[in-house]
Amino acid sequence: MAIYGTLYHMTTTILLAAVASMIVGAIWYGPLFGKKWMWVIGAGEGCTTPEAKKGMWKAYLIQFILAVFEVWVLAMFVEVWTDALIVWAGFIFPTLAGTALWNGEDAKKGWTRFGIQAGYQFVIFVVFGLVLVWM
Repeated sequence: MAIYGTLYHMTTTILLAAVASMIVGAIWYGPLFGKKWMWVIGAGEGCTTPEAKKGMWKAYLIQFILAVFEVWVLAMFVEVWTDALIVWAGFIFPTLAGTALWNGEDAKKGWTRFGIQAGYQFVIFVVFGLVLVWM
């Protein structure tokens, strides 16, 4: 019976962390950096029309599934919450920095993209680490 309790607890923890990442993302790419992000990706007013928003649920669903997977994998490495930061520093940060170096965008857009994405990933990895350890 204990394994079912543990499985339920871990599933709940992973889902909670994934939901938290979606909330942070809505704030990060909305009121905090939304206008700057739209500039970086070259999105115009057309992407905020009702027609454009209609299919967004699919992207949100896929992003949520990816977040669940990300937290599930991270859970295998986290014993203290700062372990999540080590994973971020070792894998996420260099990957995003490499993208900024080699994506062909002008430097200002490339490094702005890097700052927004790396900052978001940093915040959610802190959240992931805290949720995984405290739950």
